[in-house]
Amino acid sequence: MTLDKKSSVELFSTCIDRYESWVKSIRKSYFRSAIECASILSELNFRALELPGPDPKSLKEIDKPELELSDIESVRQAALQLPLRHYQKIFNPADTSDTEPVTGDLVDDIVDIYSEIIPPNKLFKKGFIDDALWHWNLGFRNHWGWHVSSAINTLNAYMMHQSVEFSEFQN
Repeated sequence: MTLDKKSSVELFSTCIDRYESWVKSIRKSYFRSAIECASILSELNFRALELPGPDPKSLKEIDKPELELSDIESVRQAALQLPLRHYQKIFNPADTSDTEPVTGDLVDDIVDIYSEIIPPNKLFKKGFIDDALWHWNLGFRNHWGWHVSSAINTLNAYMMHQSVEFSEFQN
């Protein structure tokens, strides 16, 4: 289903708002936090893939706003509440010659995603839709999209290998 530009951007922005709210409310309920994170990141990934490109004629070439270092540090501290931190992965699984595993960092994933989607969301909310789209699309294809897919894969692996009572899914 292809949405019109306005609808797809609004849905993406709403998802970003949920991500920001989730990051600020991570609690030490390990399995529940992993489920919430994987769910929100999956939707972010889906919505990012559906984003249209910016209209070059509408770009104002506005730099994305800078985040406060204290905000980034609070996100990092919150992400430390997740049930795991480091994981192994192949950097580019689509490149079959890339067989050397690297160590990923889930905290770094959460912080980098936050740092790259929140500032353009502020642009969007000020009416600079195409500038926000430019930053989101560029970042997704070159940086934070890799963090999203790595985090989703890692959290799914964690959840699949846990022995958890069914009641844990409902809390």
